[in-house]
Order: sequence, then C-alpha cells, then structure tokens
Amino acid sequence: MTEPHAQVARLKMKGASRLIPLLWLAMLGVQLAFPYRGWVIMLVGLGGAWLLARIWAQSLARGLNLERETRFHWSQVGDQMLERLTLVNRSTFPAPWVELIDRSSVPMVQRSRAFAIGRSTSLRWRERIICRQRGRFVLGPTTLKTGDPFGLFDVEINLPQTASLLVLPPVIAWSSLPVLSQGRDEEGRTTRAQAESGVVAAQVRPYVPGDSLRRIHWPTSAKYGELHIRQFDRATRGDWLIVLDMTASHHTGLGADSTLEACVVLAASVAEYGLTEGRSVGLASLGPQGLVWLAPRQGEAHRWDALAALAEVQPGEMDLADLIRLASRRLGGETSLMAITPSTRMAQFEPLLAGEGSRRPARAGVVLLEAESSAAGEIGRVSERLRRRGLLTWVIRQAELSDALTQRAQHAAAGEKSPSWKQLA
Repeated sequence: MTEPHAQVARLKMKGASRLIPLLWLAMLGVQLAFPYRGWVIMLVGLGGAWLLARIWAQSLARGLNLERETRFHWSQVGDQMLERLTLVNRSTFPAPWVELIDRSSVPMVQRSRAFAIGRSTSLRWRERIICRQRGRFVLGPTTLKTGDPFGLFDVEINLPQTASLLVLPPVIAWSSLPVLSQGRDEEGRTTRAQAESGVVAAQVRPYVPGDSLRRIHWPTSAKYGELHIRQFDRATRGDWLIVLDMTASHHTGLGADSTLEACVVLAASVAEYGLTEGRSVGLASLGPQGLVWLAPRQGEAHRWDALAALAEVQPGEMDLADLIRLASRRLGGETSLMAITPSTRMAQFEPLLAGEGSRRPARAGVVLLEAESSAAGEIGRVSERLRRRGLLTWVIRQAELSDALTQRAQHAAAGEKSPSWKQLA
C-alpha cells in the first residue's frame, strides 16, 4: 500500500439512543422533586450503561486498525492476485461485530464482510483477486464499522491507505496472429529462422539493462571485460508501428466480449512478438489524456511501457484516418505500420493508400477484426480491395481469438504455461 495516513474515526449515537441523556436528566429532575429509591437504581443503571457504551465505542475507535499488503502492483487479465489483510484490535474491549467495506475500484464480487474480534488480538486472512478487466485500479480506501454491544453507539473508521494496481491486457502466442514482414517486397508472416537470417549486425555497443541476452557479442565482451551486444542494421530489420483503432463508433459489444478488447489483445500480442524477436515496436492509439504515442524502441523496459499503455487505452472520437495521418508524420524511414480495426469503411484507410503524411511507412498492413455480428462478405470484399491496392491485409475472426484466450485461461487454471513464440516458431 501507499504511505500510511492517519485513520479517521467517527463516533455517533444511534437515533433512539440520543434520547437517553434527556431521559436521564428528566429522571434526575423527578428524583430531586420526589425522592425514590427506584429512581436512583434506574439513574445508576441507565447512566452506567450509557457511559460504558461510550467508553467501549471510543476504545474500539482508537484500537481497531486494518493493514493491507499487496506483493505485486501489476498483473494481467485472467491472473489471480493475493492480498493479505490484518485486522488488529489493540482495545481493551472486544468488538462483537466488525463490518469491513472495501472501496477499491478493482472489479470484484465481495465488497464487504463481517466478523468478530476479541480484545488485544488480531485476525489475518488472504483475499484472492481475479483480474477480469484491464486498466489501472486502486486498492482501498477501506471503511470499518463497529459498535458497542448495547447498540447505543456506532463507530466508523475510515482508512485512506491506497495502492495502485495495473492490470495489463492478455498476450497470446497464436500461430494465426498477423505479423508484418521484414522488407518492402515480402508478404506474410516471417518465421524465426527467416527473421534471424535477415538481420545484419552492423556494430556492437555496451549492454544496457533490458537488452536481449541473445544478442551479447562474447568476443567483444571478453576483450573489454564488460558485456557488449550486437547492434543490428535498422535498414534490414525495420521498425514496427501499431496503430490501434479506438474510435468508439467503430466497436461493438460490451466488456470482455467487445471488439475493442479483442483489438487490444491483438495489439498487445503483436507488440510482444515483435519485441521478443528483437524489433523496435511503437504504438499509436487513444487514452485518458488523448493521443497515446510510443516511439518504436526495444528492450524489456519498453515492453512494460507498451503493455502499460495498452492497459489504459480508451475509446475516443478521433477517427482512425486522422490517427494514421498523425502517426505518419512521426514515422522513421524504415518503419512499417500495422492498423488494427473492426471498421470496413474504405475512407479509414485512404491515408495508407494515398501515402498521405510527410513520410510513408516502409510497409503497411491492416488487420480487420471480424466480429460475430459482422457481415463476413463485406469484410472479405474490403480485404480484397485493400490487397489489390497494395496493402497487406489480414482478417481475424473474433471467435477464433476468443478460443485462443480460453485456451490461455485453461493453461493458467491448470498451473501450466501457455505456448510461447519460441515453441510456435
């Protein structure tokens, strides 16, 4: 969790119990006017119960505290996270009932729970959080509600401690996943052997954390006594830029079954593959602050940046054509562009067909997501028109993508690792 803040406790009397002090004063007046032993017993009993209840409630307000511990602050959709909670009662009185209200923004089934805790004791348990939705969430704040056993006072303790949780989109190693080719004249998906044979080592440079260990140049490393890696020729290797369509009107469906989430999974998987193969991968999309732009780069740190950006992309009003134009102005000379969209409007792809922008991509491709409600014939016609005009085109059925995600979830539930790109290559 974040740095602890002072908990705020609030003590309040219940509606009916507010009359007790007035009733006690009235009885005291009657006793003074008409002395009677019975009135004295009632005064002592009622006043004593009210005073004990207040002391009890105040002690619980000062003595109850909740600690939440999360080992990791990031996960992926479909993963499970464990959170350890510790409820401590440092009061001299037991708490006959405690209600814990979790105000976290993480989608979860159980938001509140109730239990009892003895005096000067603690309770520890673990909560299992299933990450069902990508995005950035907040664990906490938390509210504890309790009271005295007489039911006269309510205690509400607000604990403002929070922690950030980033849920990354799922990544799948799928043989049908669209992958941009290496050069201007190649088409289709490249194999691992082709990728390695088409790369030329131009020079070496010192190792930087995040670089692939497979590219270490051992003779140079031995000569200088520190790790050096091979710097590949960018003209041969080429960079990738993924343009993810987040135009709200282009997507259908709700939640995990929407075309929007399917496109995010495709973008994350393509980026993972490219970075695994040692390519520089960039991203252009829409997020909470508008345009999301990541220039093509390599390394583990950039992989984290790309997945974190994809975790927070949101639908917006910017048209895909405008996003492609904007991204084209920032393209490098040997950058290939892949647009991922469920839209079949030809106007969306005119910037690629006409070569608009200050720079043209070295290679351009379009991934058309065929939703279950889409007309397959229409997507086929658009795909054929794009191919005839020189664009690499893939048609991915959302149902097949859902099956791949289901298999990934089954592997995770069984404690098995999903197939990797190395196994599929």
